Amino acid sequence: MKLRGLIACIVIQFCACSSNSYSEDSLRLKRLFDDLELHIPVTEGAIIIVPLFSGCMSCEHQVLSYYKANTELRRISYVFSMNHSKKKEFEAFINKEFNGEIPLNFITDFEDLALKLDLTFTQPKIYYLSKEEIIRVTELTAINIDKEFKYLSNFLNK
Repeated sequence: MKLRGLIACIVIQFCACSSNSYSEDSLRLKRLFDDLELHIPVTEGAIIIVPLFSGCMSCEHQVLSYYKANTELRRISYVFSMNHSKKKEFEAFINKEFNGEIPLNFITDFEDLALKLDLTFTQPKIYYLSKEEIIRVTELTAINIDKEFKYLSNFLNK
């Protein structure tokens, strides 16, 4: 009898932890946009947070390639997070890649708030949203990035 009770407590605890993981991410994402003094740009779609100049350079380039190949996708925003000392590098990057004009769905985080809020570390992450709540989070790596971008395109085209 005690064993059943113990098992039931473990199952309930596991379920509670599982359901709360995205709600904590949702709160941190909301805080990021509050601190940036912006509204969350998409309620149904995705946000890709890219730690610039401090992580996977290959992943950064692949995120840009995905953006360039899918500029028509409007339900996606890109947050480029970096420390303030990298602002000149970012401006040079924008000049080179986009003739000095930041695309409308690019958001800059020069305070590295996404890192401080544990929304990213060294790899870009995709946050999938439905009704302003996170429903899926995926960290992009060299191994899964192609598969994840295919999933993202399907998700955004539903």
